[in-house]
Amino acid sequence: MFRLAGIQNPGNVLRHSFCSYHVAKHKDAARTAVILCHANPRMLYQHYKGRATAADATKYFQILPSR
Repeated sequence: MFRLAGIQNPGNVLRHSFCSYHVAKHKDAARTAVILCHANPRMLYQHYKGRATAADATKYFQILPSR
């Protein structure tokens, strides 16, 4: 996808975006940690809390492929 768009892949950007927006939307780092197979939700809060707003998260999770 990145190659086709001519964008250099910054590595794990989709995973990091998901994590940031999931924590912002659900306010539940433990739940996000389970989804990402992390053992400790503390790291999620340290790295991702406050990186996105709940409103941004709502918009992010509405992104769908075109039909």
